[in-house]
Amino acid sequence: MNATTPLCALSAALLAVTVAGCSKDNLVVASWADEARGVSMPQVPKEDDPGQVYADYEQEGESDRDELADLSYEEHLGEVRVRLPAGQFELVEPIYLEAESFVLEGDGSHTTQLLLDSEALTTILIKGAKTVTVRNLTLVGLSGGGFKLRECGEVLLENVNVVGARWGFDIDEAQTTVRECVFAGCQEGINQDNGALRVSDTCFARSWQALRGRATLELEACAFVENQSAVDMRLNSRSRVLSCLFAGERQDLAWTGKPGEARDNLANLRDVGGRLGKRTNLPINHYREFPADLAHGMPLGFDLARVHLALQRWELRGDRDPQRALKDFREDQARRYGIACQQALAAEELEKGKRAARLGLAYWGSQPLEDAPEELLNVAELGRAD
Repeated sequence: MNATTPLCALSAALLAVTVAGCSKDNLVVASWADEARGVSMPQVPKEDDPGQVYADYEQEGESDRDELADLSYEEHLGEVRVRLPAGQFELVEPIYLEAESFVLEGDGSHTTQLLLDSEALTTILIKGAKTVTVRNLTLVGLSGGGFKLRECGEVLLENVNVVGARWGFDIDEAQTTVRECVFAGCQEGINQDNGALRVSDTCFARSWQALRGRATLELEACAFVENQSAVDMRLNSRSRVLSCLFAGERQDLAWTGKPGEARDNLANLRDVGGRLGKRTNLPINHYREFPADLAHGMPLGFDLARVHLALQRWELRGDRDPQRALKDFREDQARRYGIACQQALAAEELEKGKRAARLGLAYWGSQPLEDAPEELLNVAELGRAD
């Protein structure tokens, strides 16, 4: 390993500022953050002390393994890969990495928990990586903030839960993709300036600012529930907001600028006709109305299954086995819409039957069709028909 390089002015400015006067106090002190942190994770193996975080890495043509914190300010790092098994781990000091690529991967969002307890506004700063991937774990904001990504290329966040954080991810310039994540009780979920931010099948719940910044934004099949602001961003004509749920009496859509496309969304009445046009977007009063008791109905192009599953990922966080519970939910909904299809066909309502069959298949998703409930199997071909 190379000798540690002196702190340069740039990295010192970018790296998180240590919070003065804190004695392991949480950065975000609020009831909504405490609520998110307090959700139990029964499947995370607990030890007396959280585990240390180790990384496999390449440097000047050689491979090695060391504590992730020991790689701070190292030069000529290639790929840095952190694989965390089921369990609880912690980062207790801020880390600065310049690497060609970075991967942080857990065993699952319900089994791997990483505590951000660095007493700094940023726990991990990554600069200059061509790719950054974070997947399959839960990040818990304590005395430390989240990730800051600078001059990075492509960023993928997948099956990540971020709870109680000052911010989850602060990103500049990158092409960012977020899939099947949950951000709950955060002061800021994701802040992105410049570049493009594509978010799908993700739930932002009871946070102060779910999204903020200035970037080309593509939102599809996401749920925003009881945040202070949902999308506090400056949007441009290349931005798209499609088939999302925005629910919460005090939640403000908040964006400025005008997206090129905003259709088939459910939102507060004040936002339908304001930031969202009335032609395809419909109002919702409270997320508890969704999906069975919508007073104003559902937009024709609304992707019910994907949004419903995004909401379930948040609501099932404290379940004894969230993964199993989500699978059971998929099966129940697939069976329900299979039955609905058969009832529609019995009433000679072919189009209604087709819609129900398609919904059943959408809830079942990519699981093997031969494993689907019989009620769905019986109508699957109808759901696939044009």
